Amino acid sequence: MVKEGQVIILDSGTTTTAIARALRSFQNLTIITNALNIAAELAGTAVEVILTGGALRKNSVSLVGPIAEETLRKSSVKTFCPAARLPPRSCGHASHW
Repeated sequence: MVKEGQVIILDSGTTTTAIARALRSFQNLTIITNALNIAAELAGTAVEVILTGGALRKNSVSLVGPIAEETLRKSSVKTFCPAARLPPRSCGHASHW
């Protein structure tokens, strides 16, 4: 469960876009994402959005490559839960993302 004050990673995809929509009302949340559509979804909200940077993957409208990977390595996020691996017991260390 996402709580105020957390920093989370959202990958690109339809499920994570739905998660982003559900988080729009948060007042103290930071989301790191490589997905341009998720950044656009959260524009105009109190949610802080950090884009990873990188090369544009056109078919998924997401940012990939060494720059994106370095941004994630330097993030303060310790865990992640990719939507494709729900439930939460399948969460892993962010360095494996």
